[in-house]
Amino acid sequence: MTFTKVDVSRDLRIAKVFYSVINQTISKDKLDIEINKHRKPFKKYMGPELSMKHTPDLRFYFDDTFEYTEYVSSLMKKLDISDN
Repeated sequence: MTFTKVDVSRDLRIAKVFYSVINQTISKDKLDIEINKHRKPFKKYMGPELSMKHTPDLRFYFDDTFEYTEYVSSLMKKLDISDN
């Protein structure tokens, strides 16, 4: 699992954490459910590491950028445009 991006709200209370998984064996929906079950331990671990008044509430989202990039790449290969 790789954390790819974090979007923090303007008031620094909520953080959207995007992640991706290489060689994924579990569905995206199940991954979202499982990782979001562990939001509190992540927040507890992060708290002492941050120099902020409040530790943001974390919400995890699957980042499908890699899959989308692969999809677009495969479509471009199907076009088979030559440099003539």
